[in-house]
This record gives sequence, C-alpha cells and structure tokens, in this order.
Amino acid sequence: MWPCWPYPRARDPESEPVQRSDREVVARLRHCVQLLAAQKMQLYDTSVLYTYEASLNFKIKDILKPEIGLEILEQTQHRLEIEGT
Repeated sequence: MWPCWPYPRARDPESEPVQRSDREVVARLRHCVQLLAAQKMQLYDTSVLYTYEASLNFKIKDILKPEIGLEILEQTQHRLEIEGT
C-alpha cells in the first residue's frame, strides 16, 4: 500500500526552479568578484557593490572580456578613490 497525502503538500523551495533574473544577478556578481580577485583588489562589500554597479552597463557575457573588465575596474577604482573607501 502506498502512502497518500490527505492534504496538499507544501512546496519545497529547494526544488523550485531558479528564476532567470536571479540567475543573471548571481552570474553578474560572480563575474564581478572574479574581476576584483584577478586584479588582487580587496573584496569588501563596497568594492563588490561598485563593481557590480559599473558592470550594469554591459552584458553579463562581456564582463570578463579583458577590455570591458578593465573599464569596469577603472570605474570602480575611481569611485573608491572619490569616496575615500
């Protein structure tokens, strides 16, 4: 005899598919951390945030291209210097 559920089962959030927008945020964030780490820049919340914000001008797939990554990091470094962090 197979057990049955007399009521609707709660959905397990772990088994739910991840939304495309969430995957894009995670991918962009990962690329930003990789950029900072590759240049041996400090990984602080501020530097990651500034890098993420600078990356929003580019497609996710382009962030790790050397010329685009350099531009993103230059914007990040400039902003860090201006704001004194």
